Amino acid sequence: MSDIDFSSLIDVLTAHADSISVKDSRFVVFPAHCDRTALENSLSQAGFHGRFLTVSQGLAFSLSPDNWEEPPPIYQDYQTFWERNEAADEFPREFFVISKGVSSHSDEHDAFLKTFEVFLKVRNVAKDISDYYVPADKKALFLVSSGEGVVKKSLVTSLSYEEVLELSLSQEDVRSSSELSSLIYADDVHSSERKEVLRRTITSLLDEPHAGLSDFSWVLKNVSKLHDKYKEQYEIYFHNFSVSKLLNEVDQKTLEFNSKLMDFISNSQNKALTIPGAIVALGALVKSGGGLEIFVVLVGVFIVSQIVIVSNNMMRGTFEDLEWQIEKSFEKFSRIKDSREVVSLAEESASRLYKKIEVAKRNLWKVTLVARMTFWVGLIYAVLVFCGSPSDQNGSEVESHEDVSQYQVESFSLSSKRVVV
Repeated sequence: MSDIDFSSLIDVLTAHADSISVKDSRFVVFPAHCDRTALENSLSQAGFHGRFLTVSQGLAFSLSPDNWEEPPPIYQDYQTFWERNEAADEFPREFFVISKGVSSHSDEHDAFLKTFEVFLKVRNVAKDISDYYVPADKKALFLVSSGEGVVKKSLVTSLSYEEVLELSLSQEDVRSSSELSSLIYADDVHSSERKEVLRRTITSLLDEPHAGLSDFSWVLKNVSKLHDKYKEQYEIYFHNFSVSKLLNEVDQKTLEFNSKLMDFISNSQNKALTIPGAIVALGALVKSGGGLEIFVVLVGVFIVSQIVIVSNNMMRGTFEDLEWQIEKSFEKFSRIKDSREVVSLAEESASRLYKKIEVAKRNLWKVTLVARMTFWVGLIYAVLVFCGSPSDQNGSEVESHEDVSQYQVESFSLSSKRVVV
């Protein structure tokens, strides 16, 4: 790592900014009253290994690269500053412009330096968000889809020194370019969306009349407008994206709960199919003759009805849990006050699900009632059969005795007639 430090030299130059001059475009001349020791120390730290010259005005040192380990960030004027830094990726950390007496340690930059800072930031952003960049031509290509197809725009990201002087941008423009740069280079899940929105915004700005300016000069001159339009377009894009995402989420939740509800109803219907079997068993009960058969059938009907009743009670609890899940799942959508469309769809979907659950609960109650009635009808019939069986048996015995007596009488009569003959 290099030990070269230009900071001390820039401080000395800034302190004598009003009395420094340039001779023969390569010698920096200090007044005779300057602190020679401080100047020598700062030059040594900056990697200067040449020698001092004594001139009529005072002390001088050369800017020739042969006298430095690295070229010093000292410039005779803004044109020299531009020629050496135009291709840089970032604003120089240390510099001093002799003709203007400004440096990186100055409290405030003038219009040229502000314009140069905006130039670097916007150029870097344009290069990074472009679909294609041609380094040889310094050209950024943007491909933006629209209703009519793909729109192709190109932006040459270079300017001449004269064009930079004509722009004269402000601190507000610097702030806008800095915010755009920060937004684009933020590393998060929305990075690609922000770049897409900025591509569209630049394309829209390039479609406006340029007032005789080149494309890149027009973009730089309107960087604050570009920033405002970007924020507006991104807000619209993000809002629409968020609304669409939320609407899809509501639909997915609705389908999910509908699927669960159908599974529960199907399960309940399967349990209800056991009731016809119990009714068939009742038919067998009617045809049964013995008490043991009646008891066995009645026990079977009781077991079937209890299975249906217990299952339906459990299913009713499951429906209540499902209602709770629906309430919690759709509750977050009701708090989105800036999107009535999402809130309305969520409320409507929840209402329809609640109605379906209410219908399913009523059907469960009906199935439970039929199961109970099936058992009680069988029980009542069994009681009636058991209570009426003694009298029925006595009546059958009496009837049998009467038949036998009648048969005996008839047989005796026939025998008597044969004897007489």
